[in-house]
Amino acid sequence: MKNHGYIYILTNPSFPDYIKIGYATNIEERLEQLNRSECMPFAFRVYATYEVETPLSDKSVHEIIDRLNPTLRAIETVNGKKRVREFYAMSKEEAYSLLELMAKIHNCSDKLKIIKPTAAERKEEAVAEEIEKITRGEFFSFEKCHIPKGAVLEYVKDGSITCTIVDDRRIEYDGEIMYMTTLAKMLTGKKHGIAGPIFFKYNGKNLQEYYNEFQTVENGSKVAIVSETRQDLVEPKDTIKKSDAILFLQKAGISVPKQCTFASLNKNGRYYWANPDVSVLLNDWWIVLNDNKKRELHCFLVPANTYNENQFKIRKDRNAIDFEVYYAESSFIDIRSKISFAPWRIKTIKY
Repeated sequence: MKNHGYIYILTNPSFPDYIKIGYATNIEERLEQLNRSECMPFAFRVYATYEVETPLSDKSVHEIIDRLNPTLRAIETVNGKKRVREFYAMSKEEAYSLLELMAKIHNCSDKLKIIKPTAAERKEEAVAEEIEKITRGEFFSFEKCHIPKGAVLEYVKDGSITCTIVDDRRIEYDGEIMYMTTLAKMLTGKKHGIAGPIFFKYNGKNLQEYYNEFQTVENGSKVAIVSETRQDLVEPKDTIKKSDAILFLQKAGISVPKQCTFASLNKNGRYYWANPDVSVLLNDWWIVLNDNKKRELHCFLVPANTYNENQFKIRKDRNAIDFEVYYAESSFIDIRSKISFAPWRIKTIKY
């Protein structure tokens, strides 16, 4: 069977809310290609494969999924151009159920396999989960909130829509088992910035209230789940602090480190200005620009060693880059070095 290949489901602890679906004749080579990048903290791994005899293309696989649910695909517009990714906002179990359906239709269930993770992969997932807890807050736990298995939850915007708790973190809706965030995305039509528990209530009380009552941080202060609009993070004002910007981006699924370069639009509204140490060039360089006019955050990730210090203007008083990006340019050009940072922009969010 020379022409056989595999539809695959890949996961990556770096993107816990997304899975990657595609087709390859050699999965090991495909994994090697994907994992060459040093911009991701964790590697891709194969969660499941479905062996098919007819040669396919990634496009044909994606068309099948897009026809079933066109809202799952990760799509964004950068510099006026639409970028359609191979990532889908769904759990690995949901993705597997799609392949399972395909296999049953073709009477080829024996060609469908779940790949057991290696010890190293399990360790990476555990580390990523710990990071996720730190950056997004402790996972919601029904047990900690004293809400029993089998309890019925109501959707806050329509009490006739209900789901049932099946274990400590998952619920059942319309015969499918999923996380609350997954169902919240389905019901709201949103893909990002969703905190599932705030959209459901139990015995007439929002789950956020249960969380605030029973879940505390180490110092004993109450923890609040971020609201749908996220206005509880900062008070409306002309600008925001670096720590607030990082928190916004983390809630949008971007794990920006505290050591990132942060700059707000200056008072005359013409430039973003910062003086990062030249050592940022030796590592993955995270940059966050705060447009306090439009209330937007632009996030960039420049791979390590992409540039060297000779390409920038270095301050005379200390070993720091004189970094000044012109506001009106969508190319995000540093006026000192004439380098455009637009290719390294990974996300723009509103706050």
